[in-house]
Amino acid sequence: MEDQLLTWVVGGPQGSGVDSAATIYARAVAAGNLHIYGEREYYSNIKGEHSYYVVMASTRRIRSRLSSIHVLASFEEETVARHALEVLPSGAIVYDPAISDVTLSRMPLLEKNARKSILDRMGSSSTDASVSDILNVARQRGVVLLPLPYQDLMAEAAKQLSIEATKLSRATNVMAVSASLSLLKFPYIHIESAINSVFRGKSSAIQQNVVAGKVAYDFASRYKDEVGFTLIDSKSNEQRLLLQGTQAVALGKIAGGGRFQTYYPITPASDESFFLEEYETLGKDSDPDNYFLVLQVEDEIASVTMAIGAALAGLRASTATSGPGFSLMMEGIGWAAMNEVPLVVTLYQRGGPSTGLPTRSEQADLLFALNAGHGDMPRIVLASGDIEECFYDAVKAYNYAEKYQVPVIHLIDKTIANSTSTVPLFDMSRVRIERGKLFEGQIDHYKRFAFTDDGISPRSFLGQEGGISWYTGDEHDEQGHITEDPEERRRMMEKRMKKLQVAAKDIPVQDKLRYYGPKNPDFLIVGWGATKGAALDAIERLGDEGYSTAFLQVKLMSPFPSEDVSNILGNAKDVIAVESNYSGQLKQLIAQKTGIIIKRSVHKYTGRPIAQDELHDTLVKMFNDPQDSREVLVIGA
Repeated sequence: MEDQLLTWVVGGPQGSGVDSAATIYARAVAAGNLHIYGEREYYSNIKGEHSYYVVMASTRRIRSRLSSIHVLASFEEETVARHALEVLPSGAIVYDPAISDVTLSRMPLLEKNARKSILDRMGSSSTDASVSDILNVARQRGVVLLPLPYQDLMAEAAKQLSIEATKLSRATNVMAVSASLSLLKFPYIHIESAINSVFRGKSSAIQQNVVAGKVAYDFASRYKDEVGFTLIDSKSNEQRLLLQGTQAVALGKIAGGGRFQTYYPITPASDESFFLEEYETLGKDSDPDNYFLVLQVEDEIASVTMAIGAALAGLRASTATSGPGFSLMMEGIGWAAMNEVPLVVTLYQRGGPSTGLPTRSEQADLLFALNAGHGDMPRIVLASGDIEECFYDAVKAYNYAEKYQVPVIHLIDKTIANSTSTVPLFDMSRVRIERGKLFEGQIDHYKRFAFTDDGISPRSFLGQEGGISWYTGDEHDEQGHITEDPEERRRMMEKRMKKLQVAAKDIPVQDKLRYYGPKNPDFLIVGWGATKGAALDAIERLGDEGYSTAFLQVKLMSPFPSEDVSNILGNAKDVIAVESNYSGQLKQLIAQKTGIIIKRSVHKYTGRPIAQDELHDTLVKMFNDPQDSREVLVIGA
């Protein structure tokens, strides 16, 4: 594959092995030294509803997905119905021929609108259609069909293994992966390597899946010359990691000296804490200077207050949550701000309001993260734009919290949280732990909230000799005693808020925003969070097509880099904001902080990620129509 993108999609009922199939495919392709980018889409139920995983592969770095598909792998009928007509000519569909006669009306979990959309794309006047009808339309468009007889191939594999075929019933995902990669002429040795990795320590499972996969691989090879796409091993020697967004955050917390995390289960934040739990160490045999304790607690209020307690005791402490849980934490976060507690809250954004779309993505918590809670209080809000940034920003969140003694809210879209990507090995020389001003026992008559020039007082830990402190949710004096004195209130409020002025000066510009592309472009795209990936991939293609386009990514939302953003936007010829929300929350923040009104924007609020090709096509449309002020993206099942 010479500098091209290849999209592979696997789908099936939730709980049927879709995630495992995607993991094996991604690890196999990564073993061939190719770049990977994957996105997981699933309903908010445990089993049954349709889920699918998109995995992009390329010889160059890829940051977002295409809306079209090169190879579709399926275990059942609904995946074929939903995605078959997205497959490109010369691409392929792997399916079970036993489902050919199943009609749309016999797919009980297929929504009415989805059924209508499928029929419309088929150009059918019928009120119903079968899998065979849908596949025929795909075939007429030049798509290669691979009927993979799962049951027959399982029987053949079972015969080779001298076991009953029923013992291979869970090998369908490996067979689908193997057949797909066979069509793409990708070496089986990498698939075998991935199987060994995924089933490490389970020799029987490894043997069974290797044999079942090879049987499917050999069967599919007879079709490989019909498919117009291939995957070829890359010769790159770059060392890479294959990570999910939540895993990158977790690793950043470990590398950044994190010691304590609390959580109450909530989608999609729980994945981070689950990962941390796998690697937590605490006990008589653990290194007392190197451990990480994770606690699942009874609710979000307990989660935030327990993390605050750990931070007061001197630990680098954090909690992770999503929208509804974050709402419940606000009184605790306000208490942390009042008492200058270095608390980190990782906020994974999902579709709202209320329960909203628990397993879908959105960027609609920005203004809430900035303004929630009663009263003025200092907070730092940092938004990561990709998996690599998640790691380094998790370290910075701890540093900012302790250096400025404020709550830090680390914003991450669900798109990033549940995506998977190859990233370069993390550069540990960039990981620095900054604990800020610490009380070391040399101050007479210690005052925890002593007035200082920069608003930051030396911090003691609970139980520290000579560092006795009082903490309360009420306004207090320098020692922490409750006061309602107006002059004391004024000075204490100004002390707390001054920290943001100090942080605004201290934090390097590259941690506040990133600029990609030519100076003085004809078109400047502005975005944040997960829009970064699609925007960078889109402007790269736009540049090849002769459009002068750049991208401004805003990372630091509070304290907002008003002067830096103003300088860039003030010289821009034509600005278009791109956000995964309805109201344009970054646009509103820019207007509030700079006075600059961005008049043109692209929005997506279906809960699905922005695909690079839909963004590219929409931007071209807007470039050619200066009066086009608002576009809404809708692609994605």
